[in-house]
Amino acid sequence: QNFIEPDCVSYGAAMRACTKQEAWRFCIKLLTDIRHYNVKLDTNICHMAVGFCRMAARWDDALKWFWEFRLSHANVGLMTYTQVIASCGMSQNWQAALELWND
Repeated sequence: QNFIEPDCVSYGAAMRACTKQEAWRFCIKLLTDIRHYNVKLDTNICHMAVGFCRMAARWDDALKWFWEFRLSHANVGLMTYTQVIASCGMSQNWQAALELWND
């Protein structure tokens, strides 16, 4: 069998499909797979991942992935910051939002 090596484009397409179906648990699985295959993260992947967590009201996962992306030197982008701050705000976790604001 031929196996196509996954990349950020293929993962991005799968994550967009998850968004449309509100399948955030599968998105988390995809993110775990991304680490396994050492896929280079781009701004879109980071933004979508944190956005999934926000939509699922999982502010703790949004923060976890955000910091993991930052530690891996991924370009998280302004929209990802906005998503994770919004996620913290929705959960009344203003301390974490303020910490990100001051970062």
